[in-house]
Amino acid sequence: MKRFLCGTAVISLLVAASACGTKNPVGGSSTLTVPKGVTPANGASIKYTDQPITFTVQNAVTTGSAALTYTFEVASDEAFNTKVVTKDNVATGTGQTSIRLDVALLGGKGYFWRAKANDASSTGPYSSAISFSVGAAIVLNAPQPEWPGLNESVAGTWPTFIINNATRSGPVGTIYYRFEVADNTGFGLLTASATLQEQSGGMTGGIYTLF
Repeated sequence: MKRFLCGTAVISLLVAASACGTKNPVGGSSTLTVPKGVTPANGASIKYTDQPITFTVQNAVTTGSAALTYTFEVASDEAFNTKVVTKDNVATGTGQTSIRLDVALLGGKGYFWRAKANDASSTGPYSSAISFSVGAAIVLNAPQPEWPGLNESVAGTWPTFIINNATRSGPVGTIYYRFEVADNTGFGLLTASATLQEQSGGMTGGIYTLF
């Protein structure tokens, strides 16, 4: 074993590094590129019923060897001051990485999303904010029978079946009603059936011969 002077004391090589203040080198951090947003595309309009939404990025590139994970964020503002969803530690996929939300976003609103890559020693930059919107929810309530009423006797051969049009909310289109007639409450065997387009005036109906 070699011996040398450190200060004024004679010490062995085994403790020289500690005594003279030398440290082992530490490995540097890796460099991560920006993941590219794929879907939803910028300006996408998503139907409320098409939720939950899946977000996809083209994978980032790293100079390191550690496996990457991703962070996805959704916010109601472009500055991401009001985040509505944050998903961390999303495992990297092959070529692209995706995450499907486990909740539905509120309808009738605009949103922004972005993502970044991470490894054990580094965090990459966020992708550019991508805007998208979610359409308003459509709610159709059950139509209410108007005539014949419950247990009502109908004179004549051809009764007219009338319902009060269903109340609704959201951007509904043309509404159609399915009428069914049966001799039991289970409607296992139909006597007659028909589909009618909604009529104006708050009610829709047709005579039995339409069935």
